[in-house]
Amino acid sequence: MTDRIHGYYTLDTLRMLNPLYDYEHRMTEQDVDAVNALRAHIESTRSFATVGDRIAYTDRYGNFYKDALLASREVDGCDRVCLVPFVPFTRAVRDGVQCHAGGGPWVTLVGGEIFGMGPRMGEFQIWGHDGPCGNGAIRFEAEVQGWRYNEPDPLYGDFTTEAWRKLLIYRIRQPNGKDLYGGQGWELGGEADFQAFVRDYKATVFEGHSLRQLVVWCYHHRERPLTPEAWDALDAPIVKYRIYNAPQPVKVLYDDERHERICCYVPPKTYFR
Repeated sequence: MTDRIHGYYTLDTLRMLNPLYDYEHRMTEQDVDAVNALRAHIESTRSFATVGDRIAYTDRYGNFYKDALLASREVDGCDRVCLVPFVPFTRAVRDGVQCHAGGGPWVTLVGGEIFGMGPRMGEFQIWGHDGPCGNGAIRFEAEVQGWRYNEPDPLYGDFTTEAWRKLLIYRIRQPNGKDLYGGQGWELGGEADFQAFVRDYKATVFEGHSLRQLVVWCYHHRERPLTPEAWDALDAPIVKYRIYNAPQPVKVLYDDERHERICCYVPPKTYFR
């Protein structure tokens, strides 16, 4: 996307990054000069936790946001961070940039330590030569600093969605006095089904934030199609699992580094008349 020799955009590389803008407004050298000037300014004003930097942010509930934006520094010294930002509109100021970002949620960095992760690319945008109008924004990248921040007092220790699958499960009391487990658009079934899930997906269960809620940290589910020969040669336990809306035998593998439970199966044959 950029001219890697000089580190600046050319008319062609900026057109490639913004085809809709170029179609409607025609990219000009004026646009290229404006982008390159702002990019150079951004890259020359990086310091400790500067507006425009990106943060790998983990909240105390274990939710991980890999591209949070340090959006502003308030007069009281607090840093405001947008956890899931849209590409921010950006303009140069004396000591850095101002970013106007939509998205959310928004948080304030309070306590804890922030760790440098080295340079990385961040995406920005400005209005082109026709000013604010439909499809009139130009996107570009500039090198910023990357950071990692974990909110203090995590509720679930080292469990985060960066590495684990997080589920909110509810115990629903039935008229017969037994519990039915379900949540997030799917159903596990009764106690025996839930305990089987905990075992099969190497889950750890915490009490939730409301009555009868559980927070479950478990392995991700993955499916891997194989040829019949590869499936036969695979040394793994066989279980039944629903694939293509029908139960069929699968062989189960575990990737403990990625926290994945992998169901290997042979896709059904398709016949054409």
